[in-house]
Amino acid sequence: LCRAAMQPYKGDLSLLGYLESNTKKPAMLASVFPSLCSHLNAPNCDVRKSAHNLVMRYMRHDPKSASDALQAYLGCLESNNPDVVETALERLPEVIVCCQEKCISLLKSVFRLGINNNSNTVSCITRTVALLNQQKAC
Repeated sequence: LCRAAMQPYKGDLSLLGYLESNTKKPAMLASVFPSLCSHLNAPNCDVRKSAHNLVMRYMRHDPKSASDALQAYLGCLESNNPDVVETALERLPEVIVCCQEKCISLLKSVFRLGINNNSNTVSCITRTVALLNQQKAC
């Protein structure tokens, strides 16, 4: 991206980078968790990926937070920005492990996305089901 396109996200990216490198204890993310969820659908790739990393870190720490993140994640899957959708699909296996009680509805949403948008979601669904089966075997 050119510098002009990066300008609106420079502050967010700096803050997210700071949080990624300086919050070793996930509990410290509690106060900013709602804001992190809102950045999951950021148009800027770096901002979006940092937000996904931090949200996943916090969800592993506090599984009860998964319901809040789930709404933001579903919003990413419904986004008109294909890059936002692609990032969400890449993170699907990790998200489903943290939201196992909602895995059926999430997988249905991804399946519908593949059918309605003519997107290739097969590999994403396959990786997710394999990870769930691996979890079940433990």
